[in-house]
Amino acid sequence: MQIKITSPRDIQVLTGWFWAIHEAEHPGPVIEFYQKMPSVFVNVYKIGRADGGPEEGGWTFEYGIPATDWVTEPISCRDDYGPSRDINFDTATTYVHDYFARLSTEIDRAHKWCEDMNEGRLPAYSVNSTGRYRMSIENDYAQPWPEVTPHYE
Repeated sequence: MQIKITSPRDIQVLTGWFWAIHEAEHPGPVIEFYQKMPSVFVNVYKIGRADGGPEEGGWTFEYGIPATDWVTEPISCRDDYGPSRDINFDTATTYVHDYFARLSTEIDRAHKWCEDMNEGRLPAYSVNSTGRYRMSIENDYAQPWPEVTPHYE
């Protein structure tokens, strides 16, 4: 089993799944869930559109640059509490609940930050846009994208 979180919707699904296995009151699945929760980062990017070239009447591509004013730290179960720690049903439940609470708080903070930063900005698709900020849940610190500038073929 691999758990991957890429959007706030994934958190809702995982929270529901966790509480469903918690209700069974069998420690094995709860502890396994705790052990497999990935470290995640709530990153913010300044999103824009760049000119790709004159081919076919001109084309653009979307890019993202990590927001320099946004600071985030990884949110993790295992790293905070130690992977080798003896863990039982109750402590695994507490740690996973804390993980989801911290993740939810960080997502809310990122949404609010993006709303504040985007106020008065034109949409990213506008030729006069200076970019817009968007939150992304990822498994590493924010990296500019795309890695390679696309070329028309």
